[in-house]
Amino acid sequence: MHPNPVETKISDEAIEWFSRLHSGSATSEDRQEFEAWRDRSPLHAEAYAEVEKFWSLLDEPARRVFEQVKSSGRVDMVSPEAGVEAENRMLEGGAAVSRWAVPPAADLA
Repeated sequence: MHPNPVETKISDEAIEWFSRLHSGSATSEDRQEFEAWRDRSPLHAEAYAEVEKFWSLLDEPARRVFEQVKSSGRVDMVSPEAGVEAENRMLEGGAAVSRWAVPPAADLA
């Protein structure tokens, strides 16, 4: 089955919104724009909910890996910037994985 280009675009937009809102640099204007995007269509809301669901499934395993790396001393956790940079890399990795693993919203119905 070939994905519907519109649904793929909506899934990609949901992933981008999730990444932006969890980046640590989202503004109140970003949140308002996100809410307007999400409210524009039930497909938008469904796609975003699926990204949240997928990310929550990754959260615990990712936390364990991060703690193992941190305790091994392989990551410099002294500076806050290093922690934010590591978290952003995890978000980017999760977004890339979710593009592959999260089916378009219509496939989930």
